[in-house]
Amino acid sequence: MTQRLLTARELADRFGVHAETVLRWHRRGQLPGVHLPGGAVRFQEEAVERWLASRASGVDSDGPVGLG
Repeated sequence: MTQRLLTARELADRFGVHAETVLRWHRRGQLPGVHLPGGAVRFQEEAVERWLASRASGVDSDGPVGLG
C-alpha cells in the first residue's frame, strides 16, 4: 500500500496554522517527516495521525500543546 505524503501547507490547512509553524515543529523534531531529494519535506499521513494521537493522549510532552 502506498503512503500518502502531505506537504507542510496541507498540514497547516488541517491544523489551522501557518505552513512555517508545521516546518518549525519538524525542525525541532516534534513532527515526523520525510526529506525528499532536493530538500523538500513531506509528511506521511499515517505518521501524522500517530503523532496527533500521541499528542491527544499526552504521551509526548515536547510538542506544541493544542497545535499552537
